[in-house]
Amino acid sequence: MKRVRIIIIIFSIIFFLSGLTVFPVEWEISTLIKVLYGNSAPNEGMFPGIHQMLLHINHDLPLLKSQYPYIFYGFDWLGFAFIVMTILFLGTLRDPVRNKWIFQLALISCVLVIPMAFIFAPLRGLPWTWAFVDSSFGVFGAIPLIIILKEISRAENH
Repeated sequence: MKRVRIIIIIFSIIFFLSGLTVFPVEWEISTLIKVLYGNSAPNEGMFPGIHQMLLHINHDLPLLKSQYPYIFYGFDWLGFAFIVMTILFLGTLRDPVRNKWIFQLALISCVLVIPMAFIFAPLRGLPWTWAFVDSSFGVFGAIPLIIILKEISRAENH
């Protein structure tokens, strides 16, 4: 169970940090554009659709913030949800075997990220390539969860 606890701690730290990223979203978007694309034109480089979308977001966030600041309150609650879920994951450290349902739920959520991204990204006018970005969170999040569940299964069988 030591290995499981280490994975839970690492997973929780990454999950918590992911949640914190919603708070400085304006700074993050402008920094992401600078790091990925520098001063290149929107149609240059890899994934020009994502570059174009990031430029739109970077332009529109200050407008959104000035005209509809309450929308950012939703971002705050999203960050809060990540913090609360991190506490839930850390709570499993007491008894990972008894709390395996939390990892099962998290794994189901990772799987559901994929259809969610591919349905709603196009509906919201995002480039189709963005669905792969969002889906990657489900794929990469599932890896430690699968390891944890396999270890828990081994512990249950001994």
